[in-house]
Amino acid sequence: MKIGIVTTWYERGASYVSLQYAQQLFEEGHEVLIYARGGYDSSFHPEFSVEVDEDSSLIVRSALNIKQYKIWLEKNRITHVLFNEQFWWKPILLSKSMGVVCAAYIDYYTKNSIGLFDVYDLIFCNTKRHFSVFEHLSSAVYVPWGTNVDLFQPPECEREAKDQVVFFHSAGWSPYRKGTDLLLDAFYEIDSEYKLIIHAQCDLEKELREKSSKIQKMKNLGRLEIISKTVGGPGLYHLGDVYVYPTRLEGIGLSIAEAMACGLPVIVPENAPMNEFVSTGSCRTVDVERFFYREDDYYWPICEVKGGSLIKQIEFYISNKDKLESFSRDVREHSEIYLNWAENAKNLGEYFDDAAVQEDCSPQLIIELERSDMKSMKLGWLFSLSPVVYRIFVRLFRSLFR
Repeated sequence: MKIGIVTTWYERGASYVSLQYAQQLFEEGHEVLIYARGGYDSSFHPEFSVEVDEDSSLIVRSALNIKQYKIWLEKNRITHVLFNEQFWWKPILLSKSMGVVCAAYIDYYTKNSIGLFDVYDLIFCNTKRHFSVFEHLSSAVYVPWGTNVDLFQPPECEREAKDQVVFFHSAGWSPYRKGTDLLLDAFYEIDSEYKLIIHAQCDLEKELREKSSKIQKMKNLGRLEIISKTVGGPGLYHLGDVYVYPTRLEGIGLSIAEAMACGLPVIVPENAPMNEFVSTGSCRTVDVERFFYREDDYYWPICEVKGGSLIKQIEFYISNKDKLESFSRDVREHSEIYLNWAENAKNLGEYFDDAAVQEDCSPQLIIELERSDMKSMKLGWLFSLSPVVYRIFVRLFRSLFR
């Protein structure tokens, strides 16, 4: 099979999802080609053949140059395409009209868009939570998420005994979504000896201006270190003893599996999909204070953890620092068994091989897909004119039609 993957292709979570699919399919003997839209870096895994989208004139998330895409399909005689976070439906309809099997990696959907996914011939759900929404479709399969346990692994030397526990947190590009503000509030209240290392791909103090005073005080006390740069896998997990991640919302939670594979016990919210990874007793979960929905109507609500519960779980590891080596061995063993992507996704190509183009795409579904694209285009142009006006319009629209 010749399998194309439509995706971003640079240092970000979505690209690493595509990379793991690509590597697994390649290992199984399939030819894999990348169609990079929405972001590209030539240094990101150049071992794969990459077609870089020339950019669509449409201001729509995940839009692409449809003419260039069609030529790419024809020139390479691609038989199957995996779409990663595709919100513009025209490429799927085009691919199906050309007899190409269309697969999707599930991450983003709303209550109103679930029915539109019936257009796909194959749907990959990598968490139990996602699968619970799509399991009624015969095209949906559950492939438990995992990571590259050969790339993400503990340091070769044993962890040295320390006077303080080092907590590690990845804020990435989205510190608010990842609960970095909640994390800072919790650590600020702790008097015990510790060190917190935050890895960010943005200017953290600029993104969390309201926390700047706390950040400076923690830095002055030598309790906080912020590393602001992009780092490829295996990342900086080796700097920490415990991974603390009070995230508000995750599609999968890539860094949780990565941290555990590196031997770090994790602290995550008692909410899916984050708690799907932590069946081992060496990890801890944090009680949720409240749930609320995003403005974009994403299907699942945001969760916000209780500050007191977060502090309690952090202090658990401070009080049990003599057991960190044992915790580390336990989570690594757990990862090798349950979070090994090569094992979880073995024979991934068989799902593609068994899938066939569903020719019975109803006229009503096609109309709904085209309406969705038209709505996306209108909102995209509105956002390009004024993000503020766009947000006001969206809020007004939702208040009228609830």
